[in-house]
Amino acid sequence: MLFTFPLKTCINIAKLTIVQIASFSFRFLLTNCMIIYLYTTSFQNVDDEEYGGMGEILKEGMMSSFATFMVSLVSTV
Repeated sequence: MLFTFPLKTCINIAKLTIVQIASFSFRFLLTNCMIIYLYTTSFQNVDDEEYGGMGEILKEGMMSSFATFMVSLVSTV
């Protein structure tokens, strides 16, 4: 059985304003960037300058993780 959220924690997407959705997205992007950068430089020991800079590391999985975030946000309705 799939994991289901309790009714109190579900976000009703219809009641969210554009500002709230943008705030959720911005916070997700900041958190995602921090986690990706720390994971690749600390745990995997990747030299960011050798790979092409911090931007290249952050671009690697950004769209797929953002799409997953949006699907999870919409599916909690």
